[in-house]
Amino acid sequence: MKTRSKYAVTLLFWVLLSSTLCGRPILKDSTEVYNYWAKRGIIEMVYSYMQDYLATVDTTKDSKESKGAKAFRSNFITDIDDKGITEIEKDFLEIYQFLINNNWKSTGNKIFQPLIEKSNQHSSFDEQFFSVSTTYNGNKNWNAKRKSILKECDFDLKKFKKQSKAEQGGLRNNPGVAENPDNTKPTSMNQIDKFLYFLVGLIAGGLLIIMYSKDRIYSILSTERNVYSESLIKYGEKKYLFKYIGIVAKLKERKDDKKKEICNLKNEINQLKSEIEKANNKYDGSGKELIDTKDDETLEKKTVSNVTEWEVVTEIDSTETIYFTIPESDGSFKIINGKKSKELDCFYKIETDKNNQKGRLFFISGDYDLRALDNIDYYLNPVCEIENISDRSHAKEIIMIKNGTVVFSGDNWNIDAKNKVKIKLK
Repeated sequence: MKTRSKYAVTLLFWVLLSSTLCGRPILKDSTEVYNYWAKRGIIEMVYSYMQDYLATVDTTKDSKESKGAKAFRSNFITDIDDKGITEIEKDFLEIYQFLINNNWKSTGNKIFQPLIEKSNQHSSFDEQFFSVSTTYNGNKNWNAKRKSILKECDFDLKKFKKQSKAEQGGLRNNPGVAENPDNTKPTSMNQIDKFLYFLVGLIAGGLLIIMYSKDRIYSILSTERNVYSESLIKYGEKKYLFKYIGIVAKLKERKDDKKKEICNLKNEINQLKSEIEKANNKYDGSGKELIDTKDDETLEKKTVSNVTEWEVVTEIDSTETIYFTIPESDGSFKIINGKKSKELDCFYKIETDKNNQKGRLFFISGDYDLRALDNIDYYLNPVCEIENISDRSHAKEIIMIKNGTVVFSGDNWNIDAKNKVKIKLK
């Protein structure tokens, strides 16, 4: 990991270096080199002087001098590398008035104006050119910036010296070739240099992106990396130029497999939902279960044999017996839901009188008592009075103590509220 980091830092350095070199202005000859670096150098040296002054003098961050220095940096220094000769000269003409307006008038008179005179006189562009009489902060920033500017200027001048020698050699070998008065050769060479710097930066940037993406992918897949790598080798799968691309491909394959699994699970869930809906359709709106049963004489006999009925005979003479599952929430039984014979899901029966206007209601105890106990609000409460409701949690059986009375009205058999079925839990 440390080795990768070192490589990344190195590549980043080359990218930044190439970007810096590509940002250099195209200078046609040594005269333009002098004018450009003299004016740019003066601008940057003025700001260096400000830095040394503020580092020595006791001023606050909110002082007028500090604000003026920040404004100077923002207007003239921040993007100076991207400015060409024309932009530098434009800034150069505005600086003196800017210094006066931003509490640096003395710097304009002591530093800026003397350096302008040297530039106009075409004084030698060396350390003496940037001599200064003050020693604020030991001239730390001033000396560092002076060294940097002279080095950059010397770099550009050396290119023209090499080109000049090459041209002189060409003239000696070809005396019939006239010297180019417009001196366009240096410009052509600068264009080539610029392309080469751009190409180097592009290659270095590409390598940096590859290394960074590879490192990030490996860090994200810290545990799966070895598994995927072994899979690529073991099964002789498709070869990739870069191994980490193969790992990403394996990750994509695994993601697709998981996606298929999820789709299959969703299909199973939908199927189960469909089955549940079909099961729910076996219940009517009141929650009564509508079960389609087959004739099972053995089970019917077993169920009937387990039924215990505590009937209280009244004066009603029964002529017909009707069986029901569970009552409606209002304590009624719809005649349409009645059954002529007892089925497994029947919990009640009604014995009607001769006129079919009144009847006796019975609860049928049996193997399904627990279902009624679990759904007491639907199965029992509407038509029954429970003697010992407090024993519900432990009860396993329902015993009828007294039958109830129902009255026929419309299409329903309605419970007589004063004569509900009385039951006991056991």
